Amino acid sequence: MKFLENYVLFDDPDLNRIFIKRIKTQDKSNIMGIDEYIKQEAREEAWAEARAEAILEERERFVESLLNDSNFPVEKIASLANVTVEFVNKIRNDKKIK
Repeated sequence: MKFLENYVLFDDPDLNRIFIKRIKTQDKSNIMGIDEYIKQEAREEAWAEARAEAILEERERFVESLLNDSNFPVEKIASLANVTVEFVNKIRNDKKIK
């Protein structure tokens, strides 16, 4: 709204006055400012990152559990956990699981 108020000009001064008056009378409670938008985007991005991290941690625990408590081959564990064989091998090597 500030952009419109400051950069839209009409040749007719009366029309400009009416335009500015209408902009100022608009319900600003429904309009998200740039600051609010950036904060909302940052919150949503942080939430998405936290969710992705939680999913990854859950998959790591699941893979570790399968490595410890089953005799499944690495390929089967990867398939069950919906991860790559490299992911399973990394956990196996990091945790020193046979």
